[in-house]
Amino acid sequence: MNRYFDRWGRDVYFETSLYLFLVALPIGYGIDVALMFIMLLCYFFVSDNSEKLLQLNNHKTSLFLLLGMHTVLWIGTMYSDNVDVAMGRIERSLPLLILPPILLSLPNRYLKLRNIFYALGTGIVIVMLISWGAIIVDIFSKQSPLKQSKYFFEWIYTDHNLLRAADIHPGYFALILVLCLSTIIRGDFFEAIRRNKLIFFLVVSALLLFLVETSSRMGFVALFLILVLSLYKVRGAKEKWIYIFLFFGLFFTLIKFDYLTNKFQKLVDTDGNIVFERYFRWKEILNVFFSEGNLLFGEGTGDAYAIFNQAYVKGNFELALKENYNAHNQYLEFLVGNGLLGLFIYLAAVAHFMVKTKLKGVAMPFFILIVMFSFTESFLVRSKGVMFFSFFYPLLIKYYERYDE
Repeated sequence: MNRYFDRWGRDVYFETSLYLFLVALPIGYGIDVALMFIMLLCYFFVSDNSEKLLQLNNHKTSLFLLLGMHTVLWIGTMYSDNVDVAMGRIERSLPLLILPPILLSLPNRYLKLRNIFYALGTGIVIVMLISWGAIIVDIFSKQSPLKQSKYFFEWIYTDHNLLRAADIHPGYFALILVLCLSTIIRGDFFEAIRRNKLIFFLVVSALLLFLVETSSRMGFVALFLILVLSLYKVRGAKEKWIYIFLFFGLFFTLIKFDYLTNKFQKLVDTDGNIVFERYFRWKEILNVFFSEGNLLFGEGTGDAYAIFNQAYVKGNFELALKENYNAHNQYLEFLVGNGLLGLFIYLAAVAHFMVKTKLKGVAMPFFILIVMFSFTESFLVRSKGVMFFSFFYPLLIKYYERYDE
């Protein structure tokens, strides 16, 4: 009986909670939040506390920057009129306080990247099965299932409608999906899958298909950029053929499924003019903020929406005003809410990640995803985005850094 409470048993409990958390990460309904707290509880019983403190001391700059991102939200609360909104933002940012200390303080024997991505991939497959299952059930519930099945790749079964049953935003799922897909394509620990060409083809094709169905433009563009940068480093002819196949798959799906193509066409018109609605919203938000906002400290964690809504009124963005849209730009979120101070800490954290990991291995796709999604999504405003960032940022720094701070 004692073996279940000795070091071996405690390690098993922690690693089980870690992998279950990763399985739940792509799924909605707050399951990942509950499992995060279970993992936190298990964490207190693994490893030696002196060893944990030593590890934290070796990564104090990384920890300081991540905790700093959470701290500026608290500072912004002090001068916010809308305290309820500010406290909601802080609550969703709790993973920034919980996950980095866990991951940065653990010995490397607990951070098995291969197992971590297998667990994450399991969660992705579960979401895909739930989503496709819900679509199939809906198709067969119609009077003419065969006729209804023709809409499988149309708007009615893609984008938000695709992931409604799994309760996750398509943009955030695409963020997780592209990281996992990039790891399968270029990660050393997935070489066995790549050697089995049939398995590799089936896995990658299924993930690419689902990515297209999410209709995430930024997910598509980020994957393309990751593949281009990866191809630049490839030397073997066989590996180059893999990338050629992937590029062909990307362009084929873009041409075949016109809903995603139509979304891309809403970025620039035939004359080369920008028609992307968010671009004009960003300009109007900046105009209002620079004329009326607090440049150094921002409007406050809870009052950024006052600037956004004012900009939406001036720019006549009726839908954005009605739906109370955020900025759909993480850089703007920090600037408006927490001023140059908040923006500087976030940019410093991104730069620190690049320096510490040297963008080796999985760190390169993660870096590209964070930088690019920050332009089109306020992903650290949503709990799923915070959870993703708070886990993989410290994990990859710890995994790839070869020297102590």
